[in-house]
Amino acid sequence: MKDAGDRVRSELYRPRLRAFDAGISYQFRYEPNGRRFVAVPAEREIVASPDQAASPAAGTLPVMAGEITEGLTFRPDPGTPPVGELLAADWLAGLPNAGDLQQVQWSPPVFFRPDGTGTTIRFRITDEEQRFIEISVRELTGVATAGPLRKDTTSWD
Repeated sequence: MKDAGDRVRSELYRPRLRAFDAGISYQFRYEPNGRRFVAVPAEREIVASPDQAASPAAGTLPVMAGEITEGLTFRPDPGTPPVGELLAADWLAGLPNAGDLQQVQWSPPVFFRPDGTGTTIRFRITDEEQRFIEISVRELTGVATAGPLRKDTTSWD
């Protein structure tokens, strides 16, 4: 569990860094009640401002996908509904399993902006014994943290 929490915290760092480097926002999404996650540009079409050259098209920017360890799942913070949203194929272009990922109901986006800010969010990585690690992102800094391993007393059924 601790390794999975550290891995997700580390994976959240990647789109934050890409937002800095590319000068555009990136988004991280997880599969509620599943194991998968993706990080893709937040804008489909990048429009250049009058004082700078055009940024690369979203399809040429790095995208990534991964999974947490079998037996673990992502869960929204208690009290937050597990809203799902499909992503269009062009957002997932370049990923070997883009067709499968296009069928996933994704969490709301966790945005990372070029100025270093992010979206305030909390979600959990849980196991079958109702233990969890809370992952949080702070809006002002875009920094992700993984909390300690705890036991949940809330029923998910």
